[in-house]
Amino acid sequence: MTDIHSVLSKIIGARISELRKFNNDNQQQLADKIGVKRSSISNMELGNQQISLVVLYRICQVYNVEFYSLLPRVNEVASKVSLSLEIDSVNEILKTSEVGSLTQQKILELLK
Repeated sequence: MTDIHSVLSKIIGARISELRKFNNDNQQQLADKIGVKRSSISNMELGNQQISLVVLYRICQVYNVEFYSLLPRVNEVASKVSLSLEIDSVNEILKTSEVGSLTQQKILELLK
């Protein structure tokens, strides 16, 4: 199941990656500018690591952007979380039905 934390991390991470690339920095350069390890930048951009407010603030300072520009709109997050919940519900129903596993896979692929 996709939770709000992972959705937020992925969206914010993607925006950080876009911003970094737009400014022609590699991950190591950004890491050096804000005082973290390159692997932390990689994990943040992939959505594998939650980003502290301090780190987010430092990134905004480095690239001279407003804090809110890296944050997703509420409806953007809500739609992704609710869609994930719907897919999970369909998956549970399919598991208890007599539909073949190949058909189950095809249905779930269509929903994603």
